[in-house]
Amino acid sequence: MKIVATNRKALYNYHILDSFEAGMVLRGSEVKSLRMGKVSLRES
Repeated sequence: MKIVATNRKALYNYHILDSFEAGMVLRGSEVKSLRMGKVSLRES
């Protein structure tokens, strides 16, 4: 599975003890944004 986004600011702001990989089902405009490389986790 290809990683399309990471939250780098979380590594800066918090002390991470464990990490996990997760998947999501996306539809419609969400898929379009990912394919175009317009991914942002700032307001998530």
